[in-house]
Amino acid sequence: MIKPTIIATSKSESRPVLTGVNMSFNDQNLTCVATNTHRLSMSRIDIKPTGNKFFNIPSTSLSELIKLIGSTSNEKNN
Repeated sequence: MIKPTIIATSKSESRPVLTGVNMSFNDQNLTCVATNTHRLSMSRIDIKPTGNKFFNIPSTSLSELIKLIGSTSNEKNN
């Protein structure tokens, strides 16, 4: 869900809000949205009810998370 969304984030620091992914939880799903003003990407999955929350996560942090998840799954396979 993160990989298809993170490709639309901006690399320019001139508008910091565009360098991250907006994640919003509502009563039934998690939605991730990112844009760099030229591209727009959105992913949505159904989840158990958690209430309504939203936040922005920097794309650099999400990239590191993807690397950590990948290395952990590779270690389990060996």
